[in-house]
Amino acid sequence: MKQPYYIIVAALALAITTGIVSLTAFAASNNQANMSPRPNKGQQQNEMRQAIINNDYEAWSQMMQQRVNDMRTRADLLEDEINTETFNQRVQIHELIQEGDMDGAKELMEEYGIGGPGKIKGMKRGLHIGQAQNAPPQN
Repeated sequence: MKQPYYIIVAALALAITTGIVSLTAFAASNNQANMSPRPNKGQQQNEMRQAIINNDYEAWSQMMQQRVNDMRTRADLLEDEINTETFNQRVQIHELIQEGDMDGAKELMEEYGIGGPGKIKGMKRGLHIGQAQNAPPQN
């Protein structure tokens, strides 16, 4: 009888851990205060396509190198977020979300500079950690 209990606890722990990691990754990727503006992705794709059509290795190579440099910058910024202060902030936000206090979570995210201009993906639809962002709203 205890085995199903352990499985449920393990599954719940995995779901919570996944949620915290996802929230942290989302928050770090949207921390606009620390990131330089990124070029328009559609424009970048069109330029890449045109370089290939024109058989222009030099232009393609430069664009690819720029993408690598941008990724390194974002990775460095994300790595800077790996500390106890950031972790404790994410835990506070997670706890508020779990309690259903979306306004409190939103307020903390704004205070900590997480998630852009006061928006948390999915919160308008009442989503919680672990739910798909394209899931229908629950009534």
